[in-house]
Amino acid sequence: MAVNYCGGIPEIPKAGVVEIVAFPDSIKIIRGFSKSIVIPYDNIKNISMKTNEQISKDVTLTRVLALGIFALAAKKKTKVVTNYLLIDYDANGIECTAVFTGDKLPKVVSKISKARQKYLKSNNKIDEISTTREESDYEYSDIEKLVIKQYRNNPEVHKEIHRLLNIEV
Repeated sequence: MAVNYCGGIPEIPKAGVVEIVAFPDSIKIIRGFSKSIVIPYDNIKNISMKTNEQISKDVTLTRVLALGIFALAAKKKTKVVTNYLLIDYDANGIECTAVFTGDKLPKVVSKISKARQKYLKSNNKIDEISTTREESDYEYSDIEKLVIKQYRNNPEVHKEIHRLLNIEV
């Protein structure tokens, strides 16, 4: 299925439209007639679909930890939701994250996940499956715990952190 490639694959330096095809033992990312790469399921560490808001939250928490309360000074006013497919994989010992966007991402993720699960089950590697948890099963990351702990005595910052994490205060 055709999706927009944003970056993250060393062999494909430019963003653009690519085709992602799920095979029984790998995925193939095809860029036009000249460029394609194959990522074996054994090399894939994680497949996740995140919104721009979730990605921004990860970046915002890192900024809060690094810059303190001043990182929260600039408020975002518009809310446009864009979905991103993130495929974390190992390319010759180097960790890479391929990033894609597009309207067909749910179908792409479904096809890749089904093919990967089938492959891992048939090769007795089912414990290695890593997918993003549902929001209801959300657990704090170590950085989120650290930020909340660091600012728990400052009610304004504590409230803003909880707002960013969509947590009831």
